[in-house]
Amino acid sequence: MLTTINLTEVIKKLEVLSSLSLREVKEIEKNLYYRNYKKGQMLFIEGDPREKMYSILSGYVKTEKVNMNGTTRFNSFLKPTSFFPYIGIFVDDFYKYSAEAFTDLEVLYIPTIFIEEIIKKDKHILLHIVKCLTKKVEMLEHRLQTVTDSHAKNRVTQFIGYLAEDLGEAKNNTIHIPCPMTTVEVAKFSATSRETVSHVLNDLKKENRLTIYHKHFIINDPGYFLSAIM
Repeated sequence: MLTTINLTEVIKKLEVLSSLSLREVKEIEKNLYYRNYKKGQMLFIEGDPREKMYSILSGYVKTEKVNMNGTTRFNSFLKPTSFFPYIGIFVDDFYKYSAEAFTDLEVLYIPTIFIEEIIKKDKHILLHIVKCLTKKVEMLEHRLQTVTDSHAKNRVTQFIGYLAEDLGEAKNNTIHIPCPMTTVEVAKFSATSRETVSHVLNDLKKENRLTIYHKHFIINDPGYFLSAIM
């Protein structure tokens, strides 16, 4: 598979590595490995040794973290070209959260010890990582506040807003979610019943705020959903 991929092009599409010289890119290429995962397979589990960093070629990853009380919290989705995990870089020996293939998945991975040495030498990459980490912390703090909403409809609406934030693609005043999403999955992430989710989604479709086509969400009223997570 690696022989069919333009590795230089893939690496340059990763904003975090876009400042690397051609020599550095070629050095990274020598240490890249390809792997595919089936939906539901784990890339790594919270507490595993932090041995690899990943870049998504195709498919989607779901990240989650276990709270102190033992319950699992949904964190975010990662889309193609995402480079992760940033959290723990340089300081942690173990992963701080788990990552699961939400769809069938293709990734490139690189040994952490190697990529950290590259990053240390490039202030542009370091600055980008600081910005990404700051944004990640702010996002998680905000999401922890909103997931406690007691109203099921609000939780479903907020979850769709988070989908738009993580994966959304703007098209003609709408936002398309390219990752397929079932009612069962929405129920799990919004901590409510499948029946309640179906009712809420039907209401949203009747109000023309949302269209669902072959498990893909098309958000017709982005402001409505994004305001729910502000």
